[in-house]
Amino acid sequence: MGRFSILILGLFLSACEKQPDKILADRNYTTGDWLLVNWNYVDNTIFIIDNEEILKTNPDNIKILPQGQCGETTCDGFLRLYKDGKLIEEMAYLHKSGLYESDDLTSNYLKGKTWKIEAFDKNDFDLKWDSINRIERLYPTIYPIVYHAKPSDKNIILVYEFEM
Repeated sequence: MGRFSILILGLFLSACEKQPDKILADRNYTTGDWLLVNWNYVDNTIFIIDNEEILKTNPDNIKILPQGQCGETTCDGFLRLYKDGKLIEEMAYLHKSGLYESDDLTSNYLKGKTWKIEAFDKNDFDLKWDSINRIERLYPTIYPIVYHAKPSDKNIILVYEFEM
């Protein structure tokens, strides 16, 4: 086999051996308020981890395996990582079988639900955002995030609520 053939074969094999996507790796969980959400649309389930220490000690314990990559098809679920109410990263998975989750991580999931607060304009949004954040300090079972809705091109408040 010639050098060119070996080079092509090597590129092909390395492309096929794509590393699993890890959403928790390489993050600084010592600053900010972090939240991991595993939202499976098919099962209609939301599982949440809001404990930064658990996220910090499990950087490799949730990942999307190569067979779980969505590609050009509809995904069953999403992993979403938030910091201080803003989306940091989102990864989609094709099916639960393509998602690796360790027992250590899943044993720390809290069952969740979500609801939204819409605003009429920017002033109304700011008022509602300030109010929900004051409430969140009193009721630590909710986690508000800013969600930018398209095509309306406006911010809404999406609230994750979880059981303690």
